[in-house]
Amino acid sequence: MIGIVTVIILAIIILAVYFAFKPKKEDEEENQPKPILVHEANVRAYFKYPSEIETIFSVVEAYLETYKNTLDQYPLLVNPYAFMLAIRMCEQGRAGCEFGVMAEGAWNTDLKTQAEWAMATLVKDTKRWHTNTLATGKDRKEYKDFIDYFGSKWAPIGAENDPYGLNQNWIPNFRKYYGLFLP
Repeated sequence: MIGIVTVIILAIIILAVYFAFKPKKEDEEENQPKPILVHEANVRAYFKYPSEIETIFSVVEAYLETYKNTLDQYPLLVNPYAFMLAIRMCEQGRAGCEFGVMAEGAWNTDLKTQAEWAMATLVKDTKRWHTNTLATGKDRKEYKDFIDYFGSKWAPIGAENDPYGLNQNWIPNFRKYYGLFLP
C-alpha cells in the first residue's frame, strides 16, 4: 500500500515540476524567430524617410489583420512592406501628400492617412486582379504583371496632374525600390 502512495506522490511532484517550468505560450511566441519583412540593410541605405517606417508598417499590419479574410481569399501578390516603402520613395511627397494620394479627403492629410489610402488601394486592387475586374476596365492579360497594373492606375502616364511627364518613370523606379526592399 505504501508503494502505491509513494508512486502517486512522485507522479504529482513530477507533474507540478513540469507545469512549473513549462514555457508559457507568450514565451514560446517570443522565442519564435520574427519574420523578415524587408531587406533591412537596403532600407537603411536607400529609404529616405526612416522616421516614417514605424507608422507605415503599423498601417500595413493593421490592414493585414483587418482584411485577413479577404486576403485569405485573394492573397496579396506583393510583399506589402516593401511595396509601401517603394511607393513612398517613388512619390517623395511633402507632408500631407507622402504617398501622392490626391483623392478627395486624402489630400493634405497626415502620413498615417496617406498610408491607409495606399494600403486600401493595394487590398482593393489585389482583389480586382484576382477577379479580373480591373479599375482600368482592361483585362489583366494586357499587363505584364500586377505592378504594371497598379502603376498604370496609381501614376497614369499623361495624367493632368503630371505636367512634366514624370509618371513615365514611376513603374521603373518602383520596380527598382521594390526589388531593393524585398527581404
